[in-house]
Amino acid sequence: MLPMRRRSALREFPTILLLLSVLLLAGCSDNRERVSVDYELVTPEPVNPDHHPGTALRYRGKQVWRNVYSGNSNSFHEGIFVFSAPIPGPDGQYEYGISPQLFAVQGAGPPIIISQRIITDTIESKMNFTVHEFAPVQGGLRVSFDYHADAEHEGHTNCDIRWEDMRSWLNEAGFSAPTNVTPLVTYRVALVERGGNVRAKMVAGVSHKNLRQFVGEVVDQSATVNTDQWNGYRPLFRHFGKHETVQHSVGEFSRVNADGSVVHVNTCESFFSLLKRGMVGAFHHVSKEHLPRYLHEFEFRWDRRKMSDGERMKELILATRGKRLTYKTTVAKEAE
Repeated sequence: MLPMRRRSALREFPTILLLLSVLLLAGCSDNRERVSVDYELVTPEPVNPDHHPGTALRYRGKQVWRNVYSGNSNSFHEGIFVFSAPIPGPDGQYEYGISPQLFAVQGAGPPIIISQRIITDTIESKMNFTVHEFAPVQGGLRVSFDYHADAEHEGHTNCDIRWEDMRSWLNEAGFSAPTNVTPLVTYRVALVERGGNVRAKMVAGVSHKNLRQFVGEVVDQSATVNTDQWNGYRPLFRHFGKHETVQHSVGEFSRVNADGSVVHVNTCESFFSLLKRGMVGAFHHVSKEHLPRYLHEFEFRWDRRKMSDGERMKELILATRGKRLTYKTTVAKEAE
């Protein structure tokens, strides 16, 4: 009789396994939100109550981004999905101090960061803007950013972005991955003569070649140049009259030398402060194609800061003599 009992237990064992697997599947179901035919937001049930697994974005069943904060069918338009998410650092951990930021993705991706295009600033460790919320408006989205320069200067700023601009940014984006984001960057370089004029330019990248060409055009070889401690400046200004640096990393922002000369880059930072405030507070969004024209405008303002309003207006009107601005020029793909 003993062998018979053994065979009976074997017949019941698969049934027990089946019941256990059904119970496990029922307790681990995912919450799914359909964004479009192709995009889906998937939030697994947390195994550990103290650790939320995050909401993943999937495209046709394949994961595109592993941690989405906000975004739904209202932020989807003709194949483009916009969402907010934390910025991943080089070690794979999230940079919560500069998060969340706004991302856009098309097809299987990869997603790109579009925050810096909207506020015309780059994503860095000292980022003063984070995404508060966004909602659909006619032809695009309205994004609300929190800005926090310091305890006394905090608030919100709203920016409207068009779907056609987002499509353009996606089409020109470089490589990106869930743990290695390549953000869209527009670099602005400025050289300011202390007490004098400024020259600003948009460059394709912060390379020795790009900076050398710009510096060679506007700086005399005998000049004393003040910069911060970035190593890329050393070979660039090696053959100039003198190159002085301030060490921002150790809290040095101004220094008086033994000969009485003062070393700082505060004048240049003042120009960039005015430029950024104008971009964010007045224009809200500036396209890459027209950024050089805006830089020229702020050059004009800075170089004539000591004039009265009447004198400045007179010079502006005289500068338009013999020139004609057409609609075709303003919508050109490449700025002159």
